[in-house]
Amino acid sequence: MITSLPPWQERLVEQLSAQFANHRLAQTLLFDYEKGAAVETLSNYLVRLILCQSHTAKYTPCGHCHSCHMLESESHSDFYSLAPKGQSIGVDDVRLLQDWSVQKPTHGHGKVALIEQSHKLTPSAANALLKMLEEPKENTYFILLKPLQSSLLTTIISRAQRWVIHSPSPTQALDLLQQWYPDIHLERLQLALHWLDGPTECAEFFNNNGEDELSKFTQAVEGLNQHDIDPIAQQLEKSPDKLSWLGQIIIDSLQNHFHKRDHICPLLTQLTQNQLIDAWQMFVQLREKLAQHPALNFSLQVYPLLSYLNQPESNRAD
Repeated sequence: MITSLPPWQERLVEQLSAQFANHRLAQTLLFDYEKGAAVETLSNYLVRLILCQSHTAKYTPCGHCHSCHMLESESHSDFYSLAPKGQSIGVDDVRLLQDWSVQKPTHGHGKVALIEQSHKLTPSAANALLKMLEEPKENTYFILLKPLQSSLLTTIISRAQRWVIHSPSPTQALDLLQQWYPDIHLERLQLALHWLDGPTECAEFFNNNGEDELSKFTQAVEGLNQHDIDPIAQQLEKSPDKLSWLGQIIIDSLQNHFHKRDHICPLLTQLTQNQLIDAWQMFVQLREKLAQHPALNFSLQVYPLLSYLNQPESNRAD
């Protein structure tokens, strides 16, 4: 896992570190993030900064003290992570957080609660959290994360110091991946950035045999162009998250009908413009259906789309 800070966050971290060093860091922080902004890396760094027992001269987490080691092993009792269970964060989850928040720190001078996808708090959970934020215990910090365009209870936002976390430019993202993975071909890095959310997600991907996964999926798409549906079906059944990759391929293939240009990803070359439009509509409907009904059999739901993409030549006419 990549834990070092990406370059586009360094200035923000300098500001937050200075506030913490001068005892001026807000006890409630809200990170409103753009897609691919690597907000998890930023929030994890801030957690380590607050809980570190032996800061360096530049007031950064040392990485060697007992507290830093406990965070690394995910066993720090002064750190609490709250994320949605299913589609939301319920009031019972927040009550457990409240029970934790009133206890004194066990390993140092502070405590930190990280609330991921805070926009998924139910109304009752949001109100319960608000009560905690109105009168937080001394040296107890709350870090809330949410996508930039999502909503959150206005009174919670008013209690927090809000920061907008921007995503890197394509050049910044690619430069960083090239530094991290100099042995991976440039086109593979570009393709990962095209299909995934930013360089840190790409890093997690490449650290888990991602280069091989890219090769298998692109080969499966080429097989689909040759009327072989099995490889792509097997890829999606094994990793349903790759459905978004297929959606991106449909969009890229459609755009190629309007603007011919070099593409880093495989295209559905055998489909006409109108068929790609129909395929995209099928994809959107499928994505919404799966989001609303996650218990549905994925393979059965995706099969009509794959069958449409695999239709015989005799049907491929406008």
